[in-house]
Amino acid sequence: ATAKKPNAVCCPYGQAGQPMEAGRARAMMAVLDAAWNLDDPCLEISRTFACADYVAAQRLSATVTNLFRNEGHYGEVTVRRALGRAEWNDEVEVKLKTAVLEGLSGMDFQVAAGIDVEVGREA
Repeated sequence: ATAKKPNAVCCPYGQAGQPMEAGRARAMMAVLDAAWNLDDPCLEISRTFACADYVAAQRLSATVTNLFRNEGHYGEVTVRRALGRAEWNDEVEVKLKTAVLEGLSGMDFQVAAGIDVEVGREA
């Protein structure tokens, strides 16, 4: 079975089946680390983490995906390794949005804040 789009009567996100309004999304950015980005139509937040090496990137990816599972709210995680000018650059990109709302919900910001906490513990 596929998830149905929440509506005004039944919306577990408390947003009447609508994505978060742009003004509220901009205000919510203040609770996150300044490294988070809000896309232009205010439908997604993202952050890219530079890692010491590929193993550290995989470890961060596992931390983030475990947080997704624990919160019951899932985002997108991409681990990249690219050759820079003289060395390899390893990074993890995290993107969050609530698919059924086709935009942001408070849960996206809650998960992002949790990622900030977990990254602070690993630093």
